[in-house]
Amino acid sequence: MRESLERIGRFDPVRARERLTLGFSSAHTRHIVDEGERVGLVVAMALPLRGGALRDSAANRFYVRHGFRLVGRGEFDNDYVRSPASPPGS
Repeated sequence: MRESLERIGRFDPVRARERLTLGFSSAHTRHIVDEGERVGLVVAMALPLRGGALRDSAANRFYVRHGFRLVGRGEFDNDYVRSPASPPGS
């Protein structure tokens, strides 16, 4: 994401750290590992997943492809939400 933000002159390291800190809970966080490499994380509290992407970013296709709904558009960003999966047997 940093690369995309830098491309449009919007990367701010202080803001990036603040956003991560406000939404981070180590007790509920699980790493996403691909071929032994950490590639992301997910906070597993069975709440709707929210995400955002720069309007012209390829990340928008990722969100749509993985079941997220577009719920807002800002000057620079698109906002997405995905409902949690139903627990087995529900």
